[in-house]
Amino acid sequence: MIKQIFLNQKNRSHFISLLFLFKLKNKLDKNTEYKFGKPKIGQWKWHKKCPKNLIQPHKIYKKFF
Repeated sequence: MIKQIFLNQKNRSHFISLLFLFKLKNKLDKNTEYKFGKPKIGQWKWHKKCPKNLIQPHKIYKKFF
């Protein structure tokens, strides 16, 4: 799917998103799982449904979650 979005805003910016369907070869490191607070770089989290705090430009992908 190719989706192009034009936002009416003052600052020029670009959003590029790639969605992949995949299977993991190895188990994820539980020590880097995001649990609470502000997420840090390198942390991960599985979602059973679309996260509530999804950023606006990614909301077009909601149906894929």
